[in-house]
Amino acid sequence: MTDNRSEEADLTAIKARCALNYIIASQPKFARNPRVIAAVADAKASEAALDAAVAEADAEPWFRMYGAYRHVLDVCAELDKSHAALRAAFEYAETGAASDAA
Repeated sequence: MTDNRSEEADLTAIKARCALNYIIASQPKFARNPRVIAAVADAKASEAALDAAVAEADAEPWFRMYGAYRHVLDVCAELDKSHAALRAAFEYAETGAASDAA
């Protein structure tokens, strides 16, 4: 049996991290960069996939729960990769902006 408070806290932390990255992406330095735009779209799609996987896992009967939660872990790993790519796009945009200013 899972602890719902722990699950909710974990999901809230993930959502907060995603929201912070989206706020950073909306800054003028990054908002028009095509790499950042693409990375944000990928991250948002991964976040939606996580929401769907969690909802699906919560709806599964107890005897199918292991596979469903394994899927959640896989989707969460993909979300981490998407946000790592978004942070890399921020760095690329920042160094590109610095070289444009020089």
